[in-house]
Amino acid sequence: MSYHLDAAKAERTQTADSTLFLRRIGELKTVSTSTAVINGVNLKILTDTRDSQAPLKKFAVQQAVTMVTNRGFKMPADSSFLLTPEVHHQNQAFHFDIQGTPVCWVSLGPTSTSGGSGRGISAEPGTRFDCATRVTLHELGHMFHAHNVGRTRFYTDDRMKAKNPGIGVQVSGYAHQNICKEIIAESFLGMMIGRNYGQDVLQYYQVNGGPRVLAGAGTAGFGIL
Repeated sequence: MSYHLDAAKAERTQTADSTLFLRRIGELKTVSTSTAVINGVNLKILTDTRDSQAPLKKFAVQQAVTMVTNRGFKMPADSSFLLTPEVHHQNQAFHFDIQGTPVCWVSLGPTSTSGGSGRGISAEPGTRFDCATRVTLHELGHMFHAHNVGRTRFYTDDRMKAKNPGIGVQVSGYAHQNICKEIIAESFLGMMIGRNYGQDVLQYYQVNGGPRVLAGAGTAGFGIL
């Protein structure tokens, strides 16, 4: 199946996304910056000083990054996480900077500690790992997916905008109600926390460039299967 390549459109979309992340930081009155090194990855954590949930979010970031790097995933050199209680700040991943260089910029807003939208794996009761860790893994799934397929395909391939409720319902309520990108991120989260999916879900994930989740640490990272 072919997809439409529109590099100019992809660049505009990516530039708007990266500008939004930087603008969000600029809108906050007081931000503290801390750093952490996990499995050789240098993390920058930008914390809105009003965020009472910041300790939970920091733990989630550290746990999620540990999990993905233990599986062999390579984090970008610029991996920054914004923690804020601002209601208009969504849980969201930004994948490329203004120059188009792959980055990991993740915003964890007020719903990250309660499971995001409430319809996804992150909010399911009795599930392994805390809600904020699951939300962070979901957002990292978006980031690895974008880097895996590349900027142009991620932003312009019509399949990335298509719904597939028949596949999504097998993953989560959020995946069932949303587009391909969310099915990929939810499936990535599910596999990272130990869930198994049927061949139809795995094939859909593969065809649409889902980042490869491997069983053990120390192996190759992600790639189009």
